[in-house]
Amino acid sequence: MERRLCSRPAASRALSPFAEFLLARGTGLRYHPDVLMAVKTWIGRYSIVDGRAQEDGPWMGGFVRQRPDELTDELYVIVEPALPGSEQFCGQLVEVIGQLYRQDQLSLTGAVLRALRAAHDHLRDWNRRSLREHRVAAGAACLAVQGADAYLALVGPSVAYVWSAGQLRRIVPEDTDPEEAVGLAEEFFPELHRIPVRPGTRVLIASTRLDRIMDETTLGRFLAQDEPLPDIYRLTKDEPDFSLVMLACDEAPEPAPGEEAASEPPAPPRPISGPAAWPRVRPT
Repeated sequence: MERRLCSRPAASRALSPFAEFLLARGTGLRYHPDVLMAVKTWIGRYSIVDGRAQEDGPWMGGFVRQRPDELTDELYVIVEPALPGSEQFCGQLVEVIGQLYRQDQLSLTGAVLRALRAAHDHLRDWNRRSLREHRVAAGAACLAVQGADAYLALVGPSVAYVWSAGQLRRIVPEDTDPEEAVGLAEEFFPELHRIPVRPGTRVLIASTRLDRIMDETTLGRFLAQDEPLPDIYRLTKDEPDFSLVMLACDEAPEPAPGEEAASEPPAPPRPISGPAAWPRVRPT
């Protein structure tokens, strides 16, 4: 699955009354600008839904924002339930966070944090109107990308990994208790991390079950490869409701004389159905 950072987002899904409630109360080939070499940054992502792998899933989404006179920036969100009974609302939370982000005119990080906080505040209001056993809460992992920088925003049960300079770094919020998740936390402070993107960098957000599926040694070995996703997919393909997004940066071959780098993004790839159909991941 090859994706450029300016890829077109999937069409928005219809919003449920739950999501409409939240929104009504609220207000994706690139050359690295700082490195003296041609580089390519690309996004690979998949979700396992009903035993099949596809680009988007109910608990994961990608959103593109274009502000006047600004670079295009992108946000990828993975949400997972923090309390029993929250599963049916996770997809709508993804859509709400994404729509609030696209409507915001602040900086990239400001838009992401405001979208998370607004979703949290409105969900807390929803929970106050509900019985305790009907409360809804979720962890959220966000990967935001603009130019040569990536930002991670994590809150509640969530996990991210960064592979850089031959080292793997696991990033989780300081407090992953469900009571600190979106919709429940008394004091809501998502953790924000800036990740400089250089050739060889891999930034990954995923469902927290990834920690159970493979240890850090195995994941680091995969991320050190030119094509990490096929091996990661092989070990996660049987997990229900599993999602993963990976940002990668690699050196790019210089265009041949008389050729120019493509500027238009390709059409989104078709969903895939299993390991035999899993494409080789090689930016070109």
